[in-house]
Amino acid sequence: MPKTPEAVRTSILLWLIAIGAGVVETLLNVLPSLQDLLLPGAIRMLVYAALATLVLQLSHGRNWVRIALAVLLGGVGLLSMVGPALAGGIELPAEPSGWVFLVVRVAHVLAVVGAMIAMFRPAANRFFSPA
Repeated sequence: MPKTPEAVRTSILLWLIAIGAGVVETLLNVLPSLQDLLLPGAIRMLVYAALATLVLQLSHGRNWVRIALAVLLGGVGLLSMVGPALAGGIELPAEPSGWVFLVVRVAHVLAVVGAMIAMFRPAANRFFSPA
């Protein structure tokens, strides 16, 4: 197996940062209403764990993983984060907790975009192409 290119390692790091941001966003949403949101929050944490496992498979050169991440996180996930803001306009938060969430969300979006770019760089394309 060839050495994992820098672009793929960068993509893995950025995907893990994005997943970490998603965990923080979930905690920020769940903690104020712990009783009502404990089960949905726990389910999201299991999804994040599965996604992190998937992301780590990128280092093995599995192109199906790259495609799955591009569709699930780079497509559906990114659209679910920015779509509502674009459709309804962007309102600046009034509370400090809203600002924390906004900063984490921006970091999350930037990490996803960066991971997508890195994952499809020429060196990454060669790594994921069949030998």
